[in-house]
Amino acid sequence: MAVLGDSLFYDLLITVVLVLVSLYYYFTAKFDYWKDRGVAFVKPIPVFGNLKDQLLRTKTLGQVYSDIYGNLKGNRFGGFFELREPVLMVLDPNLVETVLIKDFRHFYNRPVLMDPKNDPLTANLFNLEGTVWKNLRNKLTPTFTTGKLKTMTEQIFDSADKLIEHIADESKQDKNVDSKSVTSSFTLEVIASVAFGLQIDKNSEVGKNFRELVEGLLKPSITQTFKILLILYASRLANLLKIKQFPKRLQDAIVFIVRDSLDYRKKNNVKRNDFIQQLLNVRQQELEGNLKLNLEHEEDDLIDQMKYVPKEEEAETSEDKIFMTDMHITAQALTFLLAGLETVSSTINFALFTLAENPDVQAKLHEEIDHVMKNHKNTWSYQAVKEMVYLEEILQESMRMYPQIPGIFRICTEDYQIPDSDVVIKKGTRVIIPVGAIMNDPNNYDSPEVFDPSRFQDNFFKPNGKFLPFGDGPRVCIAMRFVILEMKVCLAKIMAEFEVKTSDKMKTPLVFEGASFGPTPVGGFWFQFEKRK
Repeated sequence: MAVLGDSLFYDLLITVVLVLVSLYYYFTAKFDYWKDRGVAFVKPIPVFGNLKDQLLRTKTLGQVYSDIYGNLKGNRFGGFFELREPVLMVLDPNLVETVLIKDFRHFYNRPVLMDPKNDPLTANLFNLEGTVWKNLRNKLTPTFTTGKLKTMTEQIFDSADKLIEHIADESKQDKNVDSKSVTSSFTLEVIASVAFGLQIDKNSEVGKNFRELVEGLLKPSITQTFKILLILYASRLANLLKIKQFPKRLQDAIVFIVRDSLDYRKKNNVKRNDFIQQLLNVRQQELEGNLKLNLEHEEDDLIDQMKYVPKEEEAETSEDKIFMTDMHITAQALTFLLAGLETVSSTINFALFTLAENPDVQAKLHEEIDHVMKNHKNTWSYQAVKEMVYLEEILQESMRMYPQIPGIFRICTEDYQIPDSDVVIKKGTRVIIPVGAIMNDPNNYDSPEVFDPSRFQDNFFKPNGKFLPFGDGPRVCIAMRFVILEMKVCLAKIMAEFEVKTSDKMKTPLVFEGASFGPTPVGGFWFQFEKRK
């Protein structure tokens, strides 16, 4: 028996050793990838690669990228590892512009996380590739031109008026206001109206149900968090297992809301100046066979950015064409919600924080708002907000210091020799542009830790290799102009009514929660809103 026991023990020991050796080999097999190609890289560790702090949730992804950027400083580009996979990081602003614009055809796609055939609600511009993406982009782009945005302005102003009332009510109860809470209500109301055709009130049943749905989407369970990590870092396995982005009950709820809105409009012949109506107009034109995009004739800088399409990619098959079905409309509305709720609210709050910390800047902004409104006889309008150029400079500087996206992600779609080097990036290689690190590099901005809106005088949110809060090139954020308008209206309305001061409840200097996607201050945003005299 003793001999048999010893035999089983040694068999088990050998098996464990073989498994551990196999796992070690699996996770480290590619760790010489950048070394073999003569590319500077950050030394990885087994299992995690260079993402240990992000996966253990001790740092945000943006902070991890900044650390990698710091280790690669002095190089135009360098390598690191996401788990076991090699990734190229672009550091040089000129090379950034080359990747995003000049040589776009080599970096046409983003890393595809979900298969829209498995999960139809992921059929959006973030997740689609090639000519399928181009086809949908061309249909959606006219929705966000200046002319279309003007028609949606009234809905944003209405939501901003409610926000001012909300802030005033909260200030009466406690002078220290949870600003993230009130601004999130504003952004949610704007999105509900523009993207879903819903008029929500915080006390209404519709508003309550919609808020509960959104909370379920944005605050996933532990199981759902694991699924999201699997989607991010093992998307092939996730698609093979047919894992969906959200639980079925949440998907069914979002589909029901959009279809209910579409049915109501159809039955009652209702047309609204909103995002859904623009998509319905596209569908109607498709049905009638007279869809006209006319992008070449649009006088809009966003359209100018997105016109470029590589000649090699222009041909498309019938499978590449997307007809604007109810599900496609729902997918775009959901993307609008997920991309525009927390990020916009956080950006507004970082702008408020910088204003509270810089009273001289706040005073100058008050002067601009007062001057513009006097010229417009105290009547709020799209044109009045457009004329608030100093406010735009403040927003740009705030977004430079506290960007909401950790990076810009691309896939190399053709073998590519990096200009002025012998390095060839193979097709399928992931490429990352670390937005926050670039925009806070003293080589790109003098004293980047200093809040200085004058850096962006006359820039008007024009992206370049050093300023990328919305990306750049044909895959620039399509809703950029809408988001800027929404944030400007919100901040202009707040600053027209209040002086903003940092509350003692807000922890400074800022420390960010490691578990959050974007920079989220520990303890939240707390301000005092004092009525202007």
